[in-house]
Amino acid sequence: MKKLIRKYMPLFLFVIAGILYFIGDYFMDLPPTALVFQSEVVRADCEDARFRIEGEYRFLSPHPRRRTYEMGFPFLDEDVAISREDIRVSANDRAIEFRILSQGIMFDLPVERGKETILKISYTLPAPDRMGIYITKTANLWPEPVTRAEFVIPQGARSNYHKTGELSAVFYKFKPKENWKIAWE
Repeated sequence: MKKLIRKYMPLFLFVIAGILYFIGDYFMDLPPTALVFQSEVVRADCEDARFRIEGEYRFLSPHPRRRTYEMGFPFLDEDVAISREDIRVSANDRAIEFRILSQGIMFDLPVERGKETILKISYTLPAPDRMGIYITKTANLWPEPVTRAEFVIPQGARSNYHKTGELSAVFYKFKPKENWKIAWE
């Protein structure tokens, strides 16, 4: 009997650990069941001394009980004055309340298990030098790379993500080394 117990003890402990992990995850959202960042499509609109971004982001939540995730969305690497009227945030076409921080916004993203959540964020920033930056390096904070990322610029603009003449740049398993920089005349 003792030999049998010694032989199967590691398996027994593994099963117990799995059960404890499942129970803990059910109530606390333990890794790796975190929110999955599936894709993003970001469009830049550059006009005179203003820079407008419109982004659509798709997320999937595998967690059985979690209904929201607190998210931060940075606009710049430095402090910027931005008006609440210049920002729009929605999930599945419903407006979301947000808090303005010195470098971006914070909000609670509503999710449903196994269903895709479509987050839309748009904002306008001043760009007196006719240059804009969209923060992409924060995508590296996610446990897995963004499956698909697309960046679109208007005619006449140029960016570090686009080849000459391209208006759209698409990346798969996106792990950016630098932020998206856009310039226009």
